[in-house]
Amino acid sequence: MARVQATTSLQTSFAFECRCGYVGRARVSAEGYAEADGARKDALEHDALERAEGAAWNDALTTVELAPCP
Repeated sequence: MARVQATTSLQTSFAFECRCGYVGRARVSAEGYAEADGARKDALEHDALERAEGAAWNDALTTVELAPCP
């Protein structure tokens, strides 16, 4: 059985609307990490990278949701 680790990072922007009424764009940098284990290493690498990318997108969305008023 093999174990594979993957990390990724991204930079993107999202629409941002503050509680005060401000509307604009938020630039976000995020990182993701994931592990996968199983028998086929090539499939594991793909799976781990997909999970890491999903984690990075979740991190980016959470960052925008928690952002303070500019």
